[in-house]
Order: sequence, then C-alpha cells, then structure tokens
Amino acid sequence: NNVVISWASLNAEFQKDIYVQELNPEGQELFEHNGINIAGGYYDQFEGDLLLENQYYLVYSDFQNGNNSQIYANKFNLLFSPIWENPLQLGGQEVTQSNPTINRAGSNFLVVWENVTNITTDLSMQIFNPYGGIHGNAEGEVLCNKPFNQISAKIISFDDDSDIISWIDSRSSGKTEIKGIYAQKVSTTNGWTSNENDEVSPISNSLKQNYPNPFLLKKNSRN
Repeated sequence: NNVVISWASLNAEFQKDIYVQELNPEGQELFEHNGINIAGGYYDQFEGDLLLENQYYLVYSDFQNGNNSQIYANKFNLLFSPIWENPLQLGGQEVTQSNPTINRAGSNFLVVWENVTNITTDLSMQIFNPYGGIHGNAEGEVLCNKPFNQISAKIISFDDDSDIISWIDSRSSGKTEIKGIYAQKVSTTNGWTSNENDEVSPISNSLKQNYPNPFLLKKNSRN
C-alpha cells in the first residue's frame, strides 16, 4: 500500500532530471531524501509517466539532442534499478515530441504522445513489449492529426487487449478556440510471444468501430 511519486527537478548543472520516491502509509520516505534519479543525461529529461505492471515502466520527454524533445521509455525493478541497458526511443520524428502517457495493451504497452510543430499539435502512438521490442513503424502510428490541436491524451486499458484513448481536441475552432473531448478505441492483435529469445514478429493495431472518425463526447468554448 505504498505510494510512488515521480517528478522532474533541476540537478547541479541546472538541467532537469526525473526522480522517484516511495512513501509508506505513515509518510516515511523509503529511498534517500532527494529521491532516486531514474532519467538523467544531457540537457533536460521531463514529463515522465510511470506505470507499475510487475515492474516499473517510465516514459518521458528527453531533450538530449539539444534540438527538440523526443520520447523515451525505460524499465525498472521494484527498487528502481534499470533493467534495460539503454532507454528505448519511441517515435523519432524531427519534431518536438512531448507529454507521453503509458498504459498496458494486453501483454504489451501502449504509449501516446504529442507532436508539436509551429502550427499544430497532433497525437501519435507506439506499442512495445516487455523486452523493449517496438511494433511496426519506428516513428509510431498517427492517432489523430486533425486541424488545430490534439493534446492531453489519457489511456484506459481493458482485459480484451484493447484501450480507450481520450484527448482534448480543437478541430472545431474558428475565430474562437473550441475545445472538444474525443476518444478512440485501439485494439492490438497477433501479439508478441512471451519468450524474449524469439524474434519479435509484427503486431497490428486497428482503430475500432469509429474509424476513421473518433466520436465527440463533449464540446465547449471555454478553457
């Protein structure tokens, strides 16, 4: 019944790293007072999202190339020692990528993030397995790239290897920005084998019954 907290904080070189701390029900810190650094390196690492599925999976924005932030993932044991030798890069497009979120997708993991240009922000997604094998397109798959902005994605996982993704969408904007809440169901099939020594085989995503148009849940003109 402990609580795990992650955050981004400036290090001694005034660059952002991601830290983690675990608290017991009495509020006692189980790690060192300043937390454990779980994502550091050149420039800034920030906007982390942490998931516990037997082990910890972290996705985060990383500005290590000095030009634009990219999305990375890493896997940790329950004491936050890294399991993978190197963080796994997701996406890889030559645009700023930010605000990743992660959840389970059957026996694999689904990550959704924002692609930010000078004009719009849209959403991409990627699936990887517990051993760091990436599905399909190395740059990820487009979730939604309608006009204006799609931001702040959230993922809900179900036991039938499907996930519901919701986000804030400004496609209806004109002279006034109009924000709607949209959602889409993503299904994963033909998943990877559980043997980490086997070759990673292709896996397919399908946008379910509302493809290609997500359904509108709510729309308003307020921030």
